[in-house]
Amino acid sequence: MKDLIKALTILQSFLKNPDTKYPTACEHDVLYVCSIDFNKITANDIHTLSELGFFPGSDEDADIFIKYNDDGEYIGEIDLNTISEETWNSIKGDLTNCFRSYRFGSC
Repeated sequence: MKDLIKALTILQSFLKNPDTKYPTACEHDVLYVCSIDFNKITANDIHTLSELGFFPGSDEDADIFIKYNDDGEYIGEIDLNTISEETWNSIKGDLTNCFRSYRFGSC
């Protein structure tokens, strides 16, 4: 419970509109926190949130954490625990404005 409260407190500071009444949704065992302004988030914030069980983007964005070269060939996965500021800045524009958690979305 402490990790969930800590993560939601962090995510609250990144809401596009702090007065949003219902920024969360749960679907298919995934808890979503949406209306997040990714421009306020640093790579260090991503490290912290991933350790707490929250990952940027929605299910449709899951493939963004896999690296491909310009020819579409698989290079490897992006490790959110060691992601650099440069890498984070290069992918955040391709993500939806949500964070997701499988850890807190299911029993």
